[in-house]
Amino acid sequence: MHAVLGLYIFLFSSYVWTHPADTLSKKDSTNAFELHLGFEWYYSYTSYSAPGTNLPLFVSFGHSNEWNNNLIYLDLKYQRRRWRGQFLPAMGTFMEQNSASEKGIFKHLLESNLGFRPFQKRNLWIDAGVFGSPYTNESPFSKDQLILTRSLSAEYVPYYLAGIRLSGAYKNWLIWHVYLLNGWQQINDINTSKSFGSKVELTMNSKNKFNCNTFLGKEGVAGSKNYGMRYFLDVFWTHDFSPNVSFISCGYMGVQNLANNQRAKWGQINGALRYNTKKYGAFNVRAEYFYDPQNVVVAPLIENEEFRCFGFSLGYTYPILKTFLFRTEYRMLNAQNGKLYTLSDGTIQPALNLFTTALTFWF
Repeated sequence: MHAVLGLYIFLFSSYVWTHPADTLSKKDSTNAFELHLGFEWYYSYTSYSAPGTNLPLFVSFGHSNEWNNNLIYLDLKYQRRRWRGQFLPAMGTFMEQNSASEKGIFKHLLESNLGFRPFQKRNLWIDAGVFGSPYTNESPFSKDQLILTRSLSAEYVPYYLAGIRLSGAYKNWLIWHVYLLNGWQQINDINTSKSFGSKVELTMNSKNKFNCNTFLGKEGVAGSKNYGMRYFLDVFWTHDFSPNVSFISCGYMGVQNLANNQRAKWGQINGALRYNTKKYGAFNVRAEYFYDPQNVVVAPLIENEEFRCFGFSLGYTYPILKTFLFRTEYRMLNAQNGKLYTLSDGTIQPALNLFTTALTFWF
C-alpha cells in the first residue's frame, strides 16, 4: 500500500508543478453548457429463460425475449476555464441491474460530479462526485464501442466510481487520474474503509493508445468471510490498423484477501476487431476468456462450480443516420468445465447462446 501511495505522490509532484495548462481547459470563449440525449432499444433472444427474465452474467442488455430499453440518458455538462461539472441521470434495464445495490435517487444516477482547477496556469483538476469508471476500454454507451454488447471484462468491474478525483495532463499524450473512493462501484459506502484508484492513459500516436489502471482497497462487509484487501490491475490497448480497421484488447487480474487468511484470484483477457466498409456498415468479432475459480466477482450459475468461461461474438452495425445505428450480434459463452447453467428439468448446459438486436440513437 505504501508503494501505491508513493506512486500517487510521484505523479502529483511530477506532472502538476512542472507543466502548464494546455488547450484542454480553455473553454471561456465557447458555450459553457452541453446537453446530450440518448436511448437504446433492444431485443435479446435466448432459450435460457422466459420473457422479461434477467439474463445471467450480464448487466448490459440484461432482459431476455422481449423488447426493452437498455439505457435512456440525459447528459448535461458544464465547463469553463476553472470550473466544470456533469449531471447524467439514466434509466433502463442497464440501470436496474447495474445500480441495484444503490438507494433512492442514486439508482438512476450514472454520473454526477463537480470539478475545480485550483491553479490558473496548471492543468490540474480536483473533481468530487460520481464518475465513469476508467477500468477496461468499454463503457455503458454502446455507440462508443466496437461491439454492441459489453464483454464479461466490463460487466465485472465498476461502471462508476464515487469519491474524489485528482487529474492532470502532459501536453496531448499523457493523461493521469488518482482516486480516493468509497469502494468498488459504491455510492453508498458499505464499510468504513476507503479505497484508492489510478489511471494512466498514454497516446503514442494517432493509431495507438495504452491505458494502465489500478484499484486498492478493502472490499466486502466488515466481519464477513469475504472481507479483505482487493488488489486490481487493468491494462488495455487500442489500435487502428487503417481508417477502416480497428482493434482493441484488454487484460486484467485481481487478488482478494479473504478473512480465512487465503487469497482468491480472478482475471480475463479479450480482443475485438472491427472492419468498417464505406457502403455496407461495419462487421466485428470478439474473443474472450474469463476465470474466477473462487467466485470473487462472478456468482456461479451452478452452486459450488468454478467459473471459467470462453466467449465469442460476431456482430454487424449499420448507420441509418450519423447518430442512429442498427446493430445486431450473435454471442456464445462456453464453460471450460462443461457446466455453465441448468435448465428447469435439471439438465446441465455447457453453453449460453444469445442473439441481440438494438437501435441506438443520440444527439
